[in-house]
Amino acid sequence: MNLGLIVLMALLPLVTVAVFLVMLRWPAKHAMPLAYGVAVVVALGFWGTDLNIVAGASVNGVVTALNILFIVFGAILLLYTLRESGAISVIQKGFEDISPDRRVQAIIVAWLFGALIEGASGFGTPAAIAAPLLVALGFPAMAAVVSAMIIQSTPVSFGAIGTPIIVGVNAGLSGQSVTDRMVEAAGTPYAQYLDQIGMQVAMLHALVGVFIPLIMVGMLTRFFGEKRSFIEGLRAWRFALFAGVVFVVPYYAVAALLGPEFPALFGGLIGLAIVIPAARRGWFLPRDTFDFEAREHWQPEWISTLQEAAQPARDESQPLSQLQAWMPYIIVAVLLVLTRVIPPVTDALRADAVTLSIPNVFGSGITAASQPLYLPGFILLVTSLITYFLHQMWDHGSYLRAWKTAGRTIVSAGSALIFAVPMVQVFINSAPDGHDTVTAIQTALDNGIALGTLDRVASMPEMLAQGVAALTGQLWPLFAPTVGGLGAFLAGSNTISNMMFSFFQISTAEQIGLGSFGASMVVSLQAVGGAGGNMVTVHNVVAASATVGLLGREGDVIRKTLIPMAYYMIAAGLLGMAIITGGTNLWYAGWLGFLGVALVFMRADMPGLTGVPTLIVNTIRVVVEAGRLWQIHNALGSAGALAFYTLFSLAPILIFVIAGIGVVLGPEAAESRIVARLQTFIGPEAAQAARQIVANTRIERAGWIPTVAGLVAMTVGATAVFAQLKRSLNAIWDVTHQPPRHGRMLELIRNRLLSLLIVGLFGLSLLVSLISTVVLRAIGRFASDWLPFNAVLLSQLETTTTLLVMTVLFAAIFRILPDVRLRWSDVLPGGFLTAVLFMPGRQLMASYLTLMAPGSAYGAAGSLVVLLLWIYGSALIVLFGAALTRAIHTQAWRSDHWPE
Repeated sequence: MNLGLIVLMALLPLVTVAVFLVMLRWPAKHAMPLAYGVAVVVALGFWGTDLNIVAGASVNGVVTALNILFIVFGAILLLYTLRESGAISVIQKGFEDISPDRRVQAIIVAWLFGALIEGASGFGTPAAIAAPLLVALGFPAMAAVVSAMIIQSTPVSFGAIGTPIIVGVNAGLSGQSVTDRMVEAAGTPYAQYLDQIGMQVAMLHALVGVFIPLIMVGMLTRFFGEKRSFIEGLRAWRFALFAGVVFVVPYYAVAALLGPEFPALFGGLIGLAIVIPAARRGWFLPRDTFDFEAREHWQPEWISTLQEAAQPARDESQPLSQLQAWMPYIIVAVLLVLTRVIPPVTDALRADAVTLSIPNVFGSGITAASQPLYLPGFILLVTSLITYFLHQMWDHGSYLRAWKTAGRTIVSAGSALIFAVPMVQVFINSAPDGHDTVTAIQTALDNGIALGTLDRVASMPEMLAQGVAALTGQLWPLFAPTVGGLGAFLAGSNTISNMMFSFFQISTAEQIGLGSFGASMVVSLQAVGGAGGNMVTVHNVVAASATVGLLGREGDVIRKTLIPMAYYMIAAGLLGMAIITGGTNLWYAGWLGFLGVALVFMRADMPGLTGVPTLIVNTIRVVVEAGRLWQIHNALGSAGALAFYTLFSLAPILIFVIAGIGVVLGPEAAESRIVARLQTFIGPEAAQAARQIVANTRIERAGWIPTVAGLVAMTVGATAVFAQLKRSLNAIWDVTHQPPRHGRMLELIRNRLLSLLIVGLFGLSLLVSLISTVVLRAIGRFASDWLPFNAVLLSQLETTTTLLVMTVLFAAIFRILPDVRLRWSDVLPGGFLTAVLFMPGRQLMASYLTLMAPGSAYGAAGSLVVLLLWIYGSALIVLFGAALTRAIHTQAWRSDHWPE
């Protein structure tokens, strides 16, 4: 049977969900029964799945749905208990003391407190707890759910005390022959290889997830702010990045030093301990305070049946303290940790005597089980009872009202989950014989058997993964996170996604020729993608929406969370390809460029467009506008003029720079290191030509008159190229020549001093780059025993440092030289994109010079010709970066700027 037809049939249940739930915005209680029916028909009618397997999977899905509903009920009950006790009102006032800014509140509650809960419990619990708390603080219900779902990404791989790695990845890899080959090639025991995968997962999450708080607040203001603008969210960039860093640094350190059990837990705990005091002191807070519109102006779909939970319900004649109000959440966190990290307690709660189980349902080999005492819902229920006594709720039947309201809400949510989870279970268990279908696929690959001849041996998700692998080939690592995300979308769990696909991922890595390190990185990308996929998992969205009473709007939530999920998949894939490829490569430039493009075009708001369309349309418009500016202002001719002037200015510029850096490093060391750094950018032949030009320019002079004359000549020569660059930039900005206000001589001196300032910045940037390289390599030698793959990390850190230095340098050029008033916020995006373009640009120029060898036709002057071509190509990139800067500035003129 044709593999393409099999893949198309496997897509039918997913397409049903996408069309009816997401695109047509049907309520989940209507869309999911339809999707379940499609999955059953495909499984029985096309896939050949046995009826008893479909029935067993459906029963298992119903039991799983009841487990989820138990968690949802506990979360709703706790919320209403706190509302009736008056604790919600106290918590609201406490947050106003920390910061009334909704962006800050979302970061603290969703990002950090949610990560802490994820580290302790996992399995959707953070959204079930954080979303009601945000609603209680005054957030629109949909804003609360979207924020809570977005953070279901970075912490997830280490949720529930590391279950996705320790159980998920381990179950997928353990005992497999391909794993044994990779472990043997790595020269480490299997346990250490698994720990290395965990550390790589933490590294990838840290580099991608550090931006999640910024994206979350951008989404918050774009979709729920009065101005519908990403800009308001980006104004909190200092605090958002601060919160991201203080989470991911301990997160990665714990993964590297202690293993996969505690990164999310300790990252959230340490982050809260740092961020809350910092917020109280006003550190990194935005200058303006963001709040939602008055409630009467909220869109109806934002509001839920539990929205009134944000209002106090108790007479405050007996006010609670902040500690009393927060104590229920503290109890939840403590009980979750204790029941997960103390083995005797865990074993008691999961014992057979307290486990409800239906083994071998209908003879399918599927066991449906529930451990109600171990579920987070039980802890939430117990905490609610403790709160009844702790807050002395013995009057007016308030606690009974909380139970009644929670009961009514859970009945409404049940209809969607009762069909959503069985649909997933049928999809996953669609293999007709119940055997290890992944092993069957690998056997076929090992023996050269076409996958199409397997004739429905594999389950639907496995065949979808095979279809992606067949299409991508050597580019597989780029798409590995997407397969992990697909598994999480279907299963609602990173753990189950890793169990399904880890072996498939490592087998595919071996098939495309990756070694032990590359294979472990592909498995790590699987785990990272599985974590990011949790943002759009249907039954997690249904559960989180149910906790705040937002029923029938699940499709709208998924439409929004698809945006950060897409960021996570793309960024992780590009980063993974960069690390596997090694060194400074086009994939690394692509990753950095993607980050820059995403942030730049969040800044360039466009009314009437939302989400992915905004990014796509803005990208196209800005690139087209930059190309138009680049063309109409004769960039090819201007680049030629710049190359000519640069050739004559290069020697004095390098002499000035070498002299400046020589004060710190010594003249000979400065020259050798600068030439070595130039060689990495322009190649050995052009770098040697530059070195020879500098050597020929040095003429010993005696007396002060020749010395002064030489310095003046070198200053004029060094700044001549910047005078031409100034004219080119003025042309791009359409700045007409104005007569000098203070005389031509003063204007000339001013321009030369500005150009000399650029020369100084160039020297300073080289010095910073050289020093950072020395420091990073020293750290690498010190940390080589405990830092995994430190050579890879240090290479990426060196490249990142170089990129940042180049960004500042180009931004300074774009801000200082043209005769137009620009702020740093106007030029930094363009400077970053120019620096990113330089990375693939230099590789393309190197390839051109290697293939065409243009210098060979010029004999002794060949190296000079090569240098001239390098300068010309670099000038073209700089001018296009300037055109991008203007295009971005023009696109964003309707909106306020980032803060300076």
